[in-house]
Amino acid sequence: MKRKLLIIPLLVTLLIMCMLPTFASEEAANTGVTVTNGVGTPGKEVRLLVSVRSTFADNVGLVINYDEEVLTMTEKSEWLINGENELADVDVANGMAVWGADAMELKGEIFEIVFQVNENAEIGATTEVDCRLRAMWSEDTQLDGVASATVSVKNIAKITGAVSSYGDEEAPVTVELLNGESVVSTAILENGESVYEFEVEQGIYVIRVSKTMHCPREYEVSMEDLEDKVQDAEIRLYGDVTGDEEVDVLDAMEVLKYSTEEQSVITNEDVYVKQMADVTGDEEIDVLDAMEIVKYSTEEQSVFDSLK
Repeated sequence: MKRKLLIIPLLVTLLIMCMLPTFASEEAANTGVTVTNGVGTPGKEVRLLVSVRSTFADNVGLVINYDEEVLTMTEKSEWLINGENELADVDVANGMAVWGADAMELKGEIFEIVFQVNENAEIGATTEVDCRLRAMWSEDTQLDGVASATVSVKNIAKITGAVSSYGDEEAPVTVELLNGESVVSTAILENGESVYEFEVEQGIYVIRVSKTMHCPREYEVSMEDLEDKVQDAEIRLYGDVTGDEEVDVLDAMEVLKYSTEEQSVITNEDVYVKQMADVTGDEEIDVLDAMEIVKYSTEEQSVFDSLK
């Protein structure tokens, strides 16, 4: 009987010991941090997004190390925990920032840190921003979750603008940034978005905007002075030469007038309206374009079917 009584506590102890590594490994597997890279210009801001996962019930902190000779931390957003903004014990000093929160569980929440690139930072230089999770109860206890971001120092500026379009409000708008013949970057505006933004180096660029049923349009933007620029854009429906947001017989009449050299809303000076009028795409504005516009307005089969 005594042996049996002794065996039971031993079995319980062994069971607990076997379970502990499992819990630790599960927590480690669900713990991690990621951070985005960035590009900054001396004297301007660079923003990095940090994503954190943690299932530890005790105090856990995020430590960010950076080179003070290149970067200065200017802003840091709060952790969004359980749907509420919650931030505890932020300490920024000597190239290190420490976030901490009590009994938190983070499931990939994202927050933003903002650095200013120092005025004397060397163009072409790169610097690392290291992020790691740490147990707040002990500076020596490191948790699984380490990530590094690279911040490149370049002479860059921003091109931003708002896009106006018509027709289907749910159809996405594509905004492309071109340098020469090459597409450098692309922004897709959807779900009601209308504003684009590109970061560019010195040079001359083209903003190309397109959408289904719309005539694409290009805008040249010079960034030789590396000053931020605003380039708004408007694209209109193919065939809508009158600009009333309808493609109908009135547009067809204007196309016919232009093709017979009568006074029309279509002029040789307005290249974009001429592109809108050439719905057949044969580089001629003539009776064939007018016929296709009439067909579309009366819901007959037309070249517009290929534009949807």
